[in-house]
Amino acid sequence: MSIQSARDFLTKVSKDEEFRKRLGGCKSGADQYQFAQGAGFEFTRDEMRAAAGDLQDADLDVISGGSCCGFTCENEPPCHSGAAQAY
Repeated sequence: MSIQSARDFLTKVSKDEEFRKRLGGCKSGADQYQFAQGAGFEFTRDEMRAAAGDLQDADLDVISGGSCCGFTCENEPPCHSGAAQAY
């Protein structure tokens, strides 16, 4: 288990839309953790906290589902308008 694995997981979530959707389909935090382990990521809760502490607020918005494509919809046109592109 490692902080690097938690960082790698967060990077995967932020860059891989399909992976993020599957993670979002998990019903609980325990299900999300099992999903991460099944995808080959090994980290503890404390390691995830440390890795998440390294991220900027915008990164966390994308990972948590508060942003759909790297832009917050309250400040930018909605993604479906074509104004914002996934990165």
